[in-house]
Amino acid sequence: MVDAREELFQVVDPNRLLIETRVGEAATALQIQSGAIEGVEGVSLEFLGAGRSLIDGALPLTFRASSHNKQSPIPLAVGQPVTVLAQLNTVLKGIRLPSEAVVRNPNNEFVVWIKSGAERFIAQPIQYKAISATEVVVTNGLASENRVVVAGAALINQIR
Repeated sequence: MVDAREELFQVVDPNRLLIETRVGEAATALQIQSGAIEGVEGVSLEFLGAGRSLIDGALPLTFRASSHNKQSPIPLAVGQPVTVLAQLNTVLKGIRLPSEAVVRNPNNEFVVWIKSGAERFIAQPIQYKAISATEVVVTNGLASENRVVVAGAALINQIR
């Protein structure tokens, strides 16, 4: 005996999986070309489109998963959480750094600490854009020959 609207079973075609993810900014959805799943080899994602209404403050995106080897099924389960890495059609020129290298000075400006000599560090104001939760691209304020503190910048910032 089954109640109304109870699910008895699911029919899933393992060769036609859709991946749904969410993005915080609607402008980002217009720049997506394709995607990949972090930690899952042999699977590519084709961007199908974005929703037009927010769900929990984020815009839903839909990707179609396909296996590089057409004979083998996609190694994912229905409902399995994954991390989607989206490839955008924009190019940023700059220097890539870990996000922990960027701190704020007393004037509330974003700075990185540059090593200028033995136990001597200089705060360099910068402009940057985040490319992931752990990485940024510095677009203005750094030169390629600068030696930037990438670990412990917050500690140096406290001493100053």
